Amino acid sequence: MSEPMHGWHLRKELNISHLLMTVGLLVGLIGWGSTLDTRVTTVEVQLSHVQKTQDVMRQDAKEAQAEVLQELRAIRERIDQMAERITR
Repeated sequence: MSEPMHGWHLRKELNISHLLMTVGLLVGLIGWGSTLDTRVTTVEVQLSHVQKTQDVMRQDAKEAQAEVLQELRAIRERIDQMAERITR
């Protein structure tokens, strides 16, 4: 009869199914990584575009605010002039 096995026993042979599975996993991992890199690049480009758009919108808002302040000052001056005419 055969002797009972004590401890671990590993065969020193390479099974083709394990090799194919490992290669398949590596190919899948590389493909996933490539897709992920493409997606990250796309998001970076979109983020850059959004930031530029926000900068333009901020600048437009500052210019509009300056125009409103200028108009308010002009209105205040006209009111002051009208008040002076009435008080004379």
